[in-house]
Amino acid sequence: MAGSKTVSKPRNERLGQIMNGKWLALALILIGFALRLWGLSSQPIWWDEARNIIVASRPLKAIPSSGELDIHPPLYFFLLHFWMRLGGWASPETAITLDEKGFPHDQAFAFFLRFLSLAFGILSLPLLFRVGAKLGGQNLAALAMAAFSLAPFWVTEAQQIRMYTTMVALLLAAAAMLWEGTREQKAWQFVGFGVAAALSLLTHYSAFWILAGWAFFLAFWSVKKGLKGLTLTFTALITALAIFLPQLPRALQQTLGYANLNLTIPSLPSFLKELIAAWGVYPQIIVPLSLLGALAIIASKRWEQALFLLSWLIIPASLYYLSFFQKGGAFEPRYIAGISPALYLLVGAAAWGRREPGWAIGLALTGLFVSGLWKEARTPSFIREDSRALASYLYSHTSPADVIITDAPFPLNLYWPGFYPNRGNFARAFYLFADPYSLPATLSEVTEGKRQAILVHWFKSDADPRGIIKLLLDKHGELLEEASFTGYHLWRYRLPEGKIQFSFAPSPEEIGARFGGLLILEKADWGGREPAPVSLSPDWPSVAPGHNVWIALYWHLAQPTAETLKVAGYLRDERGFILSQDDRWLLNDRHLRTPFWGEVNRSWVFLSIPVPLGTIPGRYWVSIAVYEENSGERLPVLDSAGNPAGTELKLGPIEVVKPAKATPSSALKVQFPCRIESVDIAFLGHGGVPPELAPGQSFFLKSYWEALKPGIPAPVEFSLLDGSGKIATTWKVSLSGKAEVEGEAWWEWVELPIPPEIPPGKYKLALNGEAVPGEISIKGRPRFFSPPPIANRLEILFGRGIALRGYEIAREGGKLKLTLLWECRERIPDSYTVFTHLLDEGGRYLTGHDSPPDGGNAPTTSWLPGEFVVDVHEIPLPSELRPGQYFLEIGLYKSSPEGLLRLPTSQGKDSVLLPFSP
Repeated sequence: MAGSKTVSKPRNERLGQIMNGKWLALALILIGFALRLWGLSSQPIWWDEARNIIVASRPLKAIPSSGELDIHPPLYFFLLHFWMRLGGWASPETAITLDEKGFPHDQAFAFFLRFLSLAFGILSLPLLFRVGAKLGGQNLAALAMAAFSLAPFWVTEAQQIRMYTTMVALLLAAAAMLWEGTREQKAWQFVGFGVAAALSLLTHYSAFWILAGWAFFLAFWSVKKGLKGLTLTFTALITALAIFLPQLPRALQQTLGYANLNLTIPSLPSFLKELIAAWGVYPQIIVPLSLLGALAIIASKRWEQALFLLSWLIIPASLYYLSFFQKGGAFEPRYIAGISPALYLLVGAAAWGRREPGWAIGLALTGLFVSGLWKEARTPSFIREDSRALASYLYSHTSPADVIITDAPFPLNLYWPGFYPNRGNFARAFYLFADPYSLPATLSEVTEGKRQAILVHWFKSDADPRGIIKLLLDKHGELLEEASFTGYHLWRYRLPEGKIQFSFAPSPEEIGARFGGLLILEKADWGGREPAPVSLSPDWPSVAPGHNVWIALYWHLAQPTAETLKVAGYLRDERGFILSQDDRWLLNDRHLRTPFWGEVNRSWVFLSIPVPLGTIPGRYWVSIAVYEENSGERLPVLDSAGNPAGTELKLGPIEVVKPAKATPSSALKVQFPCRIESVDIAFLGHGGVPPELAPGQSFFLKSYWEALKPGIPAPVEFSLLDGSGKIATTWKVSLSGKAEVEGEAWWEWVELPIPPEIPPGKYKLALNGEAVPGEISIKGRPRFFSPPPIANRLEILFGRGIALRGYEIAREGGKLKLTLLWECRERIPDSYTVFTHLLDEGGRYLTGHDSPPDGGNAPTTSWLPGEFVVDVHEIPLPSELRPGQYFLEIGLYKSSPEGLLRLPTSQGKDSVLLPFSP
């Protein structure tokens, strides 16, 4: 038209039309596709993926009943089954091959199978855009789609052979049908919703939480719409039931019978924080944006949109959290990931009705997720199980004359051909579940005639939590190498010639010891192994340094307990010093901890205590203690009358013998090295000095030595130097070690008692006048040389040097506060522990508290003649304590190789009884 002018739109408006429309959606799809495609085959196939591949490779009829499905429905496995065959892989056994250098070629296999997840992940993007556009326009949809496209969680899920992208794509299809159906009220939309909902539930049962939330929305909507709404809702329900009904019996069997008894229920704030962090990288940004979106919805008075998002986000998350309090379940953000699109839609709602602020939020959101992707790509945990490196190691270190034993079949069975008998010239591999009753015979069978055994441990395996396989291999094999790979740890053993008769308890003894009235140790066996590198004997009465003392304990849980109990095994010398120990949970044959033993209340527990290299030959003692995991409090060992006899049970002796070869100094792990030489011996260093000590307290120095000449070394002199370098005290020490050859090294405990009268201050430890690493602070404590006031006066003499001069009793809530007043009559050379036991009228033990005086702050070795010591004990009272006559039994004991020795009173008894009425 003549004279007409073309009116150009403002630049920001043109840009907004381009970027807020379908072109932006297409750009986000392409960006999401590129992110998901990048590095698709870089990660080795890991456990979940390998399990899914193995299940999907079976005949279709066998898939739904596969034991590995656990609580998974079968639809994804059906899809994967056909997808594998489309790629030409009917069987996973030959999908991954090793080249001539032993490197696995799995990239094509992994890429193709993961592409199925990628495809559903990309399909989710336009579905989310459609839902967002219908809910609140393209601005909202674009922001939500950007969040989903760039979210590291969903990028990672699209790169794994798992069902979560499939489930969320079906849920988004259901969401689109549901929202549009409630707007347009067409029957086919409700049929489509029912189909998509049922298929999502057939993909993963966690879709149930989202469908339950939507049921709340549908109930509200159908009541509001009357008969037509109820009819359409019923149509959706019938459609979903018709599709899901064949799976329903199996689903009920899987879900109702599932329990995760070891689940630690997170606090609600921790639960929400972990969910938001998983899907949005930084909660401190996502939470304000989602709150801003919620305010935008409220301000625009879009109440149905608000209810729809509420039913998609808040209700499912709440139901999922409440399920933890039923049978446990499992807390993983991916199990409830179907609600994350609702979170992204809520974030997108922050830009409702805006253009420029929407772009600012969009740019900030893009920067947020790009930074999250960068962090995700750089994290070392991206490769969870490096089966490629492990397979290459096995290829270069094994032959058909060896055997590989693993406690997890997946994913190594895809990478190592030796799992299959007819797959070439490889070491056979076996997955063994550690049933203590059948394992020894199975292990004897698979190792017969083999040169080496390689034990491969997967980092999340629960097949052998008691460590039985390693204990048995340690008893017979020579450990050649220990190696770690991401997700794996292995031990390579040389085996003895001949058939090994594995046995974890060759000659158990009847014990019958009771621990706190809860546990009974019915049987026990312990021993060592021959000092030779390998051994055929399953039962040996001695052990050499570098090997382990094994202990087999058969427990009976006499009554249920809510406490998680652990058992500690100790190797002690004649003076009671601990050389080493091993702590394990008390697990039953179902591998459950003590609160969940139930009817399976008898079980073997195994300990393996290492004998450190350089240990001096001689007689040592094997003992055990049981304690509560949370508090660390030990259960008392009860005598035949039901009274406490200490907290540690001595099983018996074991002889430590000379190793086959003398230990060189390089084999000792010296924490604080410091070489000081004398005529016939060299001090190599120590294991650390305590930072603080009280006057009169002894400390035990773990010292390391090397012989410069064979024979018994001359005594050495330790001393404490004060701040000016002057000697404050000295100790002349005769060492126990005896070298047979020059250069032989060992370690031993050296006891260094601090004099009670030493002044407070900082001191340096010295050997033969030369300072060694470490500083000791001597802390003084208040001393009383006249008796402080006490409610009840006494005069009970223990031994010759300790008098009980009084006591006070006060009940404070569920505890009994007992204050004792001691008087020192002469120097006390030994450290005594005070025991305070609450007994019933018949003298039976109910509860108690044992500790050195003043909680260890005033050991008896620090007392000075004429000193009074106030000693407070808090005794937990039984909840069912009834009114009546009770007694407090008070006394002192010290540890010795013969057990706990009580200090007798002047009346010829070993304790004093004080009356107590609650």
